[in-house]
Amino acid sequence: LGRAALALLAAFGLLYLMYGGEARSLDSARQHARFLTRTADTRVFDMELLEQAVPRLFGEHTPVPMLSFLKGFDHQFAHGRAGHPTYFHGEIKSGGFLHFYVVSWLFKNPEAFSLLLLLGFLAWRRASPGWVHETCLWGFVGLQFALFSTADVQLGFKYILPVVPLLCIAAGRAFAGRDAPAGELRLGAALVMVASLIAWTGFGDKGEAGLRAWIPLLVPVGYLAWTLATPRRRAWATAPATQSRAPLALLLAWAGLASLARQPDALMYFNEWVGGPENGWRWSVVGDDWGQDTAGLGRWMRARELDHIYYDYYGTADPEVWGVVSTPTHATPRTAMPVEGLVAVHAAMLARFPQNYTWLEGLRPVDTIGHTIFVFEVTRDEANDKFFEAVRQPLPPVGGG
Repeated sequence: LGRAALALLAAFGLLYLMYGGEARSLDSARQHARFLTRTADTRVFDMELLEQAVPRLFGEHTPVPMLSFLKGFDHQFAHGRAGHPTYFHGEIKSGGFLHFYVVSWLFKNPEAFSLLLLLGFLAWRRASPGWVHETCLWGFVGLQFALFSTADVQLGFKYILPVVPLLCIAAGRAFAGRDAPAGELRLGAALVMVASLIAWTGFGDKGEAGLRAWIPLLVPVGYLAWTLATPRRRAWATAPATQSRAPLALLLAWAGLASLARQPDALMYFNEWVGGPENGWRWSVVGDDWGQDTAGLGRWMRARELDHIYYDYYGTADPEVWGVVSTPTHATPRTAMPVEGLVAVHAAMLARFPQNYTWLEGLRPVDTIGHTIFVFEVTRDEANDKFFEAVRQPLPPVGGG
């Protein structure tokens, strides 16, 4: 208990430093637009509990430590109650998808991580420290998945990041114990092959990923061959730890290299089961594309000495800060205007509002910025034909996404 108390104190101290040692009174917060709620111009919190409790504890003029942190909680609860349109594999609906986070786990983490987790399950009998440990480990993981899978706001995999360290512990059980049964090793190798094959085929089209898309099959084949070729010093009874852990190093190397190969575009990481970031945005992109590559678009324009571009920005800042002098395409059928030249559109815009970009269908991007911004070159004929064709299309029904 003493160590737990110290850990909590250290965690709170670190959190306090991350918020810059903020301490702000409620009186000053009520004068700041960022702290006021959308429903009332005098309330700081939407949650009645916080709106009543914080003034009772601190009053109106005493500085409240990390008021922004509390406001963040309040904002998330208010957002959860209101809901948010979710995009998932070509479908857009208000609220969430029950399978969103389970499927997202499979393509937003290195394939080897999920396969190591599978091997950790196999090692449960020889590596589990007891039911208390199991209850804490899987209880939190199950609760996290259950809560967010039924939530009305699903803006990316980041919401369930707290389960990742715990599932790393579960995956690490594959390395636990001095000896691993040889039967477990060979069963695990077969399951690694089958599981990767099922995931690889289950996600369907890989886009234009090329030979790289075959890695999820080649590495499991190597793992299976390595395991079967390992000398069996004790027949089928047991295998030395070095024998059982050597093939696992292949999965660890695969996971590390797969992650490093996608830097610095970590937000748009998608594994090869789904075709990498070049194709993964077709499954889930809201929460992955935050407008983080607008600065890269500015560098791209400077390198080509462009002083203007047509650009549908996805974010809340001013693109000109990064040198992106642009005009929006006004892509919706109501306001569409023919444009000619270079057009940059975010992956999130293409995914969430496909009906607005029918005039780009059939055009291949001339370049891609950080996997989130596609740059198209539209000629005069294409502009006239495609734009006016889009305008003639019937508008989607009200409330249809």
